[in-house]
Amino acid sequence: MGGTFSISERRRLRRGELGARHQRVPEVAILGAHKIVDRPVVKNGQIVIAPMMNTVIGFDHRVIDGEMAVKFPRRVRAAREAPELLWFYA
Repeated sequence: MGGTFSISERRRLRRGELGARHQRVPEVAILGAHKIVDRPVVKNGQIVIAPMMNTVIGFDHRVIDGEMAVKFPRRVRAAREAPELLWFYA
């Protein structure tokens, strides 16, 4: 209660649309994370099976610039893929 940012699981809303769950007012942003599943991906020119997780961010445009909101999930992804990089963000 009283937070300005939430992390929540994602749920299916309708026909392929995924959204964040439990949006609370006056949240400035909410990061939704879906479950990790094995999917085919291309790594080093080869198709391999890798664990993948989709994320989505919803934010209040009156408070957060769109460019900043797009960069945040990218940094979360980089930190999840290479946690040793967190030393550089501190």
